[in-house]
Amino acid sequence: MPSTTPDSKLLRVAGVTLVLALALVFGGVLWPEPAATMPNSVRIPMKVPHGEGDPPDAALFSHWSHGRYHCYSCHPSIFPQRRLGFTHEDLDEGRFCARCHDGKTAFGVDDDDVECETCHRPPRWKIRKGRK
Repeated sequence: MPSTTPDSKLLRVAGVTLVLALALVFGGVLWPEPAATMPNSVRIPMKVPHGEGDPPDAALFSHWSHGRYHCYSCHPSIFPQRRLGFTHEDLDEGRFCARCHDGKTAFGVDDDDVECETCHRPPRWKIRKGRK
């Protein structure tokens, strides 16, 4: 007959708790694999070449600066889980970044204090070498 001492009950509860916790972690509920392997920043592919006087670099999205949101806040409703280019016309229509960057929820693309370089940042190697 199995022992039913308080210690054995505590060990069984701790064992079940550990198994459940591991299942949740490795099952992707508490620590989803995509979040663990997502890139810190993503360069948005350019659909249309920039004109003369425009920033030469494509927009750079930072997962880190949006870290208070969960992956499912944007994926797949606003962005597919792959790199997809879009234009300022798409933003003017309230799509992609402009779903939140509308001047109310977050700063708007057309706000007076927003410069092109807010989104169109050069690669780090250009900044480190003093180039822009």
